[in-house]
Amino acid sequence: AARAAIDQQNYEQATTILDEAIKTDPQNATLIALKTELDAINERNSRIVMLREQAKSCMTAQQIDSARRCYEEVLKLDPQASGIDAEIKRVNAAQVDFEFSRARSTVRRLQKEKRFDAARVIIDKISAMDPAHRSIRKLQRDNERMYKRAQEQELCRQAKDAAKALRSDNLIKAEELYTQMLERDPQNESARAAIATIADRRRLAKEREFIAQVR
Repeated sequence: AARAAIDQQNYEQATTILDEAIKTDPQNATLIALKTELDAINERNSRIVMLREQAKSCMTAQQIDSARRCYEEVLKLDPQASGIDAEIKRVNAAQVDFEFSRARSTVRRLQKEKRFDAARVIIDKISAMDPAHRSIRKLQRDNERMYKRAQEQELCRQAKDAAKALRSDNLIKAEELYTQMLERDPQNESARAAIATIADRRRLAKEREFIAQVR
């Protein structure tokens, strides 16, 4: 009966049965072996309960790594522990939330410094932990939107500076700025047209210089 209770994981009943049986036959080797086995199981289960309680306390205190270590110990003791998958899933979710909160301030600082590529690296790193995380996906969209807007603003500034240089007949500066615009936006027609205009002006200037030399 004790063996059946142990196999059915009814350890409390098994303990009661064995304690009564050993009182009747304290020298029975089979009973003693079962009691030793049961004591080890009960000790393991007590350890598992303690580790799970400790993990919950760690989660409450935002000590995610410590909670994870507790659950890893539980799995070593009992790979089939009831409900362990759900508990580990909660730890993983908490880890993602923690990493997101820590990374968000760094990303915001980089965005203010217009270092969008560096911000993208950090976002991609935490996104790999949970690609479907809504807050991380929003952070990605915000970064791309801010990057695009910064690029547009920089193009606008360069266009103004380039046009001013062109009006001042500073062809070297104008060409440099329009070339930078094309590096940012290879399809920018105004920059292409301006570079063609600069080339025409240089050609005309050389022609005038040649005519003046001939005269």
